[in-house]
Amino acid sequence: MSTDAFKAEALRLARESRSTQAAARALNIDPKRIYQRQRQAQAPLPADPAEVRQLRAANRRLEQELEILKKAIAIFSTPPTR
Repeated sequence: MSTDAFKAEALRLARESRSTQAAARALNIDPKRIYQRQRQAQAPLPADPAEVRQLRAANRRLEQELEILKKAIAIFSTPPTR
């Protein structure tokens, strides 16, 4: 197994197992190595302040839409009163 394949397998096992510690024990490696690989595999955060503002605005809009949908479900799931 190549080094890259082993790293990918370690990340997959850590993601699917109950803990990173358990995955490290199963692979007989130091858990710190898996934690380092997990940090390296994460997508970088957006550095552009305009992009951050845009993402936050989109998030607020989606949260508002979700609240509206929750209220609609509550209204339509109650039986009509006579």
